[in-house]
Amino acid sequence: MRYSSSLLVLAGVTSLSASSEDDNVLKKRGCQNGPKSRMCWGDFDIDTDDTTTWPNTGVTRFYDFNITEETLAPDGVKKPLMVVNGQYPGPAIIADWGDILSIQVCNQLTQNGTSIHFHGARQQNSNYADGAISQTACPLAPGDCTIYTWQATQHGSSWYHSHFSLQYASGVFGPLVINGPQTANWDIDLGPLLVNDYYHDTVWRLAVTNQTMTTGQPPDADNGLFNGKNKWNGGGAYHTLSFTSGKKHLIRLANTGSEAIFKFSVDQHKMIVVATDFIPIVPFEATSVSVAVGQRLDVIIDADQDSSKAYWARGLPMESCREVDNNYGHIRAVVRYDDSTSTEDPKSNSWSMTDECHDEPLSHLVPWIPHTVGPSSLTELYNASLAQISINNGTAQGFRWLVGGAQPFNGDMSQPVVKQLFDGTYPGDSFVPVNLTGMTTDSWVYMVVESSLDIPHPLHLHGHNVYVLARGNGSYSDAVGLTLDNPPRRDTVNLPPQGYVALAFKTDNPGAWFFHCHIEWHLNDGFALSVIERAESEISSIWGDQNTDEMRRICKSWEASGLQGLSTHSN
Repeated sequence: MRYSSSLLVLAGVTSLSASSEDDNVLKKRGCQNGPKSRMCWGDFDIDTDDTTTWPNTGVTRFYDFNITEETLAPDGVKKPLMVVNGQYPGPAIIADWGDILSIQVCNQLTQNGTSIHFHGARQQNSNYADGAISQTACPLAPGDCTIYTWQATQHGSSWYHSHFSLQYASGVFGPLVINGPQTANWDIDLGPLLVNDYYHDTVWRLAVTNQTMTTGQPPDADNGLFNGKNKWNGGGAYHTLSFTSGKKHLIRLANTGSEAIFKFSVDQHKMIVVATDFIPIVPFEATSVSVAVGQRLDVIIDADQDSSKAYWARGLPMESCREVDNNYGHIRAVVRYDDSTSTEDPKSNSWSMTDECHDEPLSHLVPWIPHTVGPSSLTELYNASLAQISINNGTAQGFRWLVGGAQPFNGDMSQPVVKQLFDGTYPGDSFVPVNLTGMTTDSWVYMVVESSLDIPHPLHLHGHNVYVLARGNGSYSDAVGLTLDNPPRRDTVNLPPQGYVALAFKTDNPGAWFFHCHIEWHLNDGFALSVIERAESEISSIWGDQNTDEMRRICKSWEASGLQGLSTHSN
């Protein structure tokens, strides 16, 4: 593998066949993972269902994260950022399937709280490590530190980010890799490739203007970056991907932006898609792939082109989702073969790409391990809408997002949901809860979200992989056919403009979980729900005394900081 991170270790689309005959032989338990046996993983393999079974490696991987304020120039334009360990993006968290992760986070900001959420990590029986402000945690006050400890029960590619206000759009994010088996072979792991929209103004100033917009559209991004790099007006530099001729390269693509849906491609190179979010899928071939905010795709690219030439890797924002301004439509990285002596910019031509404001088609995303969805114990229908409300203590009118109720989400950062549950003071009246306290491990819940507005919404549920039962245009009705036999599974699913999405999940992970739009501006303006899963006694048993005491300590420090009034929304 070519990527590394410092850590301390203790003890159009064509379907492909699932595997070759040789792979099926190599896939026997006990074989070693390698270029010709990527389905293997010691005593486990790609057929191991990680919703119920995972290794216990006995290895703990420790990381120290310091959140600081720095002036950096990712694209050549200097601006103040909030970053992890002085880096933009932050350092990679890398572990093996079944490892324990222990991440100490210290807040060295002066006027902001912070937290870290490990996006897509199911946090099975570790709700206390989810890092979701107003759900499981108060913000970490300036000068305070805490440790997130959890087991990597899944394998694949993701990212981590702050869940405080608009902070990750200001730089507090980085890649997360859990090594494990995959559904096709590759030779070289090029590691994470993060693509994100980027603003030259601070997100805090932009948020003031955004709250009064009547369309619900986020502010216009100035640029976009690959792994924190791009050019702007002659400054900056392109990120470079190094290919080895004749080798197959694994790229762990993630959209870590604030609002844009991108199409990713590498000129003249086809790709094989092997995973969506943390879900291994039956491989399929593509020339480009769609990735919405929060989503990830693992792709394999064969370096089978002229090695003397350079090629563009492209992240094309979908204009059908919103108008593209400035350099925002020119998000590129450079692909060079490692035996090439050329230093010129590529002259390659792009694949033909259709402008589409939605995810990859559901028919492409066939989970490798099939699941069948059971009958629903509860079906809820939520409408996403934009409403005018009073802001600034009633002195002005603003617009906030509503989902499933008359009030936008406005969680109390000083009183997270779990604290209210344990104190016997829940429910509050500031947001609409999804109350699943009567469910059991075998219960299924169906959630339908629809919107009449011409804006997409990448919906993210913490603590779960959701089953995508249906998605379409217009309003949902009982006549819509639901796919219950091995539907696609993701942790972030795009609600199409003027459309609906029907989701399902099993209530097998007790805790307080966040369900929200991952467009940062929409979440900051109220697009969220709190999901309370299972009885309070089950949740408190999982938390235990030590984690509960640490949560209360952090909340007390946050209240003592006097910063509560500086941010009205937490995400």
